[in-house]
Order: sequence, then C-alpha cells, then structure tokens
Amino acid sequence: MNIRRELFIAQTGLFILLSVICRASGPETMARWEQQPSELRVFSDRKAGVLAAWITTDSSGPSAGQAGSWVGAQLINFNGKNQWGHSGVRLTPAALSYKELRAASDHNGGAVLVWKEESAAQVRYWLQRVDTRGGVRWPVPGVLVASPTVSSSAMALDVDEKGRTYLAWEELEGDHSVLRCQIIDDQGHPKWPAGGRIVALAHVSLTPPAIAADLEGGFLVVWRSSDPASALFTGQYVDSNNRVLWDVAGSVVSTQQASQPVIQSAVYTTDHELLVVWKDTNQVGNTWTAQSMNAHGKRRWGDEGMSLNYQKGEQENDSISVDRMGKMTLAWEEASASPRKIFLQQWDWKGLALWNISGAAVVEAREGEQRDPYVVAEDGDAHVLWLDNTDHPWELYAQRMKGNGEPAWHSGAVVTPVGTSPGRPLGSSDFSGGVVALWLEQTPAQDWLLQAFRINASGSPAW
Repeated sequence: MNIRRELFIAQTGLFILLSVICRASGPETMARWEQQPSELRVFSDRKAGVLAAWITTDSSGPSAGQAGSWVGAQLINFNGKNQWGHSGVRLTPAALSYKELRAASDHNGGAVLVWKEESAAQVRYWLQRVDTRGGVRWPVPGVLVASPTVSSSAMALDVDEKGRTYLAWEELEGDHSVLRCQIIDDQGHPKWPAGGRIVALAHVSLTPPAIAADLEGGFLVVWRSSDPASALFTGQYVDSNNRVLWDVAGSVVSTQQASQPVIQSAVYTTDHELLVVWKDTNQVGNTWTAQSMNAHGKRRWGDEGMSLNYQKGEQENDSISVDRMGKMTLAWEEASASPRKIFLQQWDWKGLALWNISGAAVVEAREGEQRDPYVVAEDGDAHVLWLDNTDHPWELYAQRMKGNGEPAWHSGAVVTPVGTSPGRPLGSSDFSGGVVALWLEQTPAQDWLLQAFRINASGSPAW
C-alpha cells in the first residue's frame, strides 16, 4: 500500500509539473500586421486582463487594397488567451486617415477608444466602446463627438466606474484656442450639445489637455494657459451639477517656463487630489515636473511644481507611471554610465523621494547594457521592463521593485525567448504582484507581431 501511495504521489507530481510546463509555453501573439502600427496603446483592466489598441496600415484592413489606415483592439486575459479573435477587432469601416488614438478601460472588462478621422472634406472625432466579448457598443465607427472646422488638438480621455466617458480637446480660434469638454454616458448620449462645452481659453500651440474624472460625475481638466506670462498650465474643476468650482479663469497649476511641455499624466487620487505630471523637452534633455492640486485648487508644491529630475541631461529615454494612490515612479537610462544602466525613483503623494537619492538600480551590478525602460505602477507596486544584452542582444527583462527600492527578482526575469528581437517594451500590472510584458517583433516574412508574456509575483513565467 505504501509503494502504491508513493507511486500515486509521484505520478501526481509529474502531472502537475507537466501541467505547469504546458501552461508556461511562451509568448502569446495578440495581433499580427503587415505594417508596423503607427500608434499603439496598452492599458490595464484588473477584471479581464490587458488591453491593447492601435492604428496601422496594411492590405488586410477593412478596405483591402486601398490606401489608408484602420483602428483595432485586442484583449488578452491573465491566463494568456486572446479574447477577441486571433488579431483583435477592427473598429473603422473605410480606408481613411486615422490618428491621435486614445484608449482606456471601461471598468467592466472592455475598452473605450477615441480617435481623429481626417479626410479632404473634414475632420471628425469618433468614440467607440468594445465589450468584454469584443462586440462594439455602437454602430461602426461609433459616436460622433465633434467635427471641428478649424485645427484641433488630440483628445484627452478618462472613464469612470459608471461607464461615463470624459473628453477634452482644443480648437484654434484666432490668436488663441478654446478648451472644450464633453461627457458621454454609457448609452452614447452627450451631456452638452454637439461640440461640447467651452471651459476656457487655451494656448495657440494646441497642446493636448488632460482630464480626470472624480468619483461623482464631475471632472478636473488641465490645459496650457492662454497667458504664458502668468501660468504654464491652468486647471479647472467642474462638478456633476455643471458648476465651476475654481476661479472662473481656472486655478494656476504651474508658473514654470517651458519650451515644449507635454502633459504625461493627470490622475484623481484616492486622497481626492489632482496629480499632474508633465515633461518639457529641450536641447539639454527632458525636464519632468509634478504638481498636486486639492479640491479647492490650491497647489501643494509651490508655484512651479516639484522637479522629478536629479541630473538634468543625464536621464534619457525615461518613462513614468502614476497610480491612483498618488505614487509616481520614473525610470530612465543613465546617460553618463558606460555601458548604460537603468535606474528608478519613486515619490509618494507628499512628494517625498522613497528610494536612494540617485535612484535605485534595476539589477545588481553586472555586465551588459540596459536600454528603453518602461515602468508600470499600480496599487503601490512598481515594475519595470527593459532591453538588455547581458546574455544575448537583445532580450526583454522584467523587474519588480520592492517598497524600499530593492529589486525583488535579483538579476531580473527574462521575458523573451532566445532569438527574439523585441522592440521597445510595453506592459501592465497583473494586479497580483506580477506584470504582463508586451513588445513588437518583426518576423522573417516582415510581418509585425504584438507579443505578450506574463511574469508572476515570484518572477517566474505564468503561461
């Protein structure tokens, strides 16, 4: 009986081992294209998995053989299974020109997308929702948000837990532009007439604004000021009753001087503050700055905001992620190092740097070069993905950073199989301590693949 019992245990263990090997079978292809996508967005959904949206041009699009582009999306669950067919769903009907794609989770297993359609006759903004089964919510191409007759910016997008979509954009008007906002409910009905509500005057540069929903049907919006002598960015809070809560002209977010400022993130935190992060690119390098505004429009970090740079000009190819808890995590290549190495720094909602003054290294000292970091922060966790040539040129690595800035996975977790040539990495948290890594890869036939692979909380392959 003991021999039989031991044999049964051995067989059971072998079955479990084989099951793990079968599950950890390698990357999953989320999409395949004949041409590299011109735009690619990756975002998370803790309920269903990881979503990707893109704009690409190839002969397999909705109007095969015609010049133009198309918009698509795909959902992969946390078990590594594509949910919307082999190559996702296509959301556009004709071979036109599409650009400035923005996308977000609908908080119910699906996605919300908005993009600009351009033709010789006119410009249109379209909004579309895709449910968790890959079905479109409204007849293709979706809900018409606006059709401006003048030059306009890209749209800012946010979605709240009740499925309401919040949009903001700018339209040129003489020597300035106007900031317009719109709320569209889950049935596709706009809160204000076509063209949205004018909230403020904005800078003539048509810098894309940022918008963040509060928890009650209102929103906070940030834009580049129409008066650069007094403010770089201005903000406004519009509540669910359509009331403007800050000054009529808005509250100053920052008086910083900048040449090419671009808002990277605007988040309504769990502490009910608006956290804004922007980047200014100039000849010296990237300058990162953050500002936090309370519900009354009061600035937390002085007139200009808080600098996120240590050695200006020596941080390159940087990536930032801001989570709802108000933690900001910045990853960068240290340009002064040879070969280049990747460091990270994290700040809490009070603006305190949590790791070493010069940042935390992604791995312990070793040979090889580290390039193109992509950081993912969610619920206080921080993961970073990067390209590394320590063993083979190039491989995609992943690392989970502990709360004290120490690497959790020693030398990092190798994501890509040997022989793969990954492009710049992307990724999302799996909301259980691991990360889903994504990357573009070109095949010998010159097709392009969007690949995905999950690393669990222990640093091991999850599928």
